[in-house]
Amino acid sequence: MNVFRQIGVKHTLAVAMVMSGIGGAATTYVQQAQVPPGGGNPPPCSAYCYNVDIYNNTNFDANDLHVTVQGPTSFCSYYTGSLNPFGVPTVTTNGTTSTLNFAAPGKSVTRGNYAHIGFCSDSAAIGVVSHSNNPDHLPAFYWTRNTRPVGDVIAVGHKWKVELAADGGIRPVIDLSNHTGTPIRVRQLDWAISDKAIALNELMWDGLADQLPWQQVGGEGELASGTNEAPSVLEFPVDAQFSSDDPRHIVFRFWAEDPKDPSNLNRGVAQVSVSELVRLAKNGSGTGGTTTPTDSNGAQK
Repeated sequence: MNVFRQIGVKHTLAVAMVMSGIGGAATTYVQQAQVPPGGGNPPPCSAYCYNVDIYNNTNFDANDLHVTVQGPTSFCSYYTGSLNPFGVPTVTTNGTTSTLNFAAPGKSVTRGNYAHIGFCSDSAAIGVVSHSNNPDHLPAFYWTRNTRPVGDVIAVGHKWKVELAADGGIRPVIDLSNHTGTPIRVRQLDWAISDKAIALNELMWDGLADQLPWQQVGGEGELASGTNEAPSVLEFPVDAQFSSDDPRHIVFRFWAEDPKDPSNLNRGVAQVSVSELVRLAKNGSGTGGTTTPTDSNGAQK
C-alpha cells in the first residue's frame, strides 16, 4: 500500500531529482516539462483534465470564483454542466501562470454550497499560486461578491514525475504541493486505472466513487505552509509500471481541507493518459534532468 511522503519545501520550477524505493531499487525521476526544449511534439490541450468541487464556506453568497494555476498555457473542454453556474471562464495568461475567472450575470453560489469547475489543459496544474505581485496579495483560489474578495479557498497543486524503464515502460509519481501560507490537510488521495478516457462531464467525485477500482493511500497527510517559490510537497508513488503502448488512463482524486476549518475544502479528480506520461519520460532529457533505465523489476541497468 502506498503512503504519503513529505519531501519538504523546494522550488517548484527547479528540476527535482528524487530518490525513491519503488521496485526495490533507487530510481531517478524527471518532472514535467511543458514544451520539450530538445524537440518533440508538445502535448495537446486535452492531455490533462480536471474536475474540482470548490466549497463556499464564506459568510456570503458569492458571485465570482477566481482560480490561478501555474503550468498550463492552453485550456479547453470546460465543464459547463448544471453544477457550474458560471459557464466558461475568462482566462488571463501571463507566461506559465493563468487566472480563470468564473462569473455570469445573476449567478452565484450560496454559502455552504459548492461550485463544480472543470477543464482540460496542455500541462498539469503544477502550482496553484497566489498573486504575490498584487498589492492585495490575493490567494490562489478566492471568492468575490460584487467584485470584492469575501474569502479564500484551500488550493492544492500537483505535478507528475516519471521514470522511463529500460523496456520503454514508465513508473509515475504524483506530487501534491502547497504554495499558500496555510497548512493543508490531505484527507484522501486515491488512484485508479480507466480503460478509456473519461468524458469531462463524467469526471466527477461522486459519479466515479463506485465505478473505478480505487487504491487508497494509507492514512492522511498534511502539507505544511509554503510559498510560490518554495512550496511544501507530498510525494505519492503510483505502485504500478505501465508499458509504452498502454492505451489506458490514470485517474486520481484528492480531498483537501483547512485543518482548522474542515468546511473550507475542495475535492478534485484528475486524469492523464499513460501515453502522455510516456511522452514526458522520453522528453525528460530536455528538462535538464535525466531518467534512469530500469529492468522490469525496477533494478537499474
